Amino acid sequence: MRAVRAGEVADPAASIAAALLPPSLAEALGTLATLVEVSAFRVAKVAGEAEIFGGRPSTEHPEITARDWALLQRLVATGEAHLDLGRYRQLVLHGRPDAATGRMLMLIIRAVRRPDGGERLIVPTFQQSGRRRRARKLRGLKAIMR
Repeated sequence: MRAVRAGEVADPAASIAAALLPPSLAEALGTLATLVEVSAFRVAKVAGEAEIFGGRPSTEHPEITARDWALLQRLVATGEAHLDLGRYRQLVLHGRPDAATGRMLMLIIRAVRRPDGGERLIVPTFQQSGRRRRARKLRGLKAIMR
């Protein structure tokens, strides 16, 4: 993630292995894929720097720190998971509020088709959340029991 922010990654599609999805969540999502990937473009976009890869400027999420990116596996393993089968096939995960700061993180993991017919798991959204945003995002979604 730091290499992307430092301009050392030239390919926006370069993927970084970020986490492993537990089998129970992969099954709920209807996929055999378990490796969760984050593209260099997504890292830049969350940092508000999408234009370094030719993307449109985006809403910056300065609250997402390098430490938060390092917590992805813990969030995947312990976060509250909901299945969203609307426009995309994805999981919405919310971490428990941090004891010291009260911060809550939201991560979305989406199953997408590979050109070869297989699937991969990507992160289209990673941001700080709160009670209202959580309630709005989870409205009508099915909780996944592990």
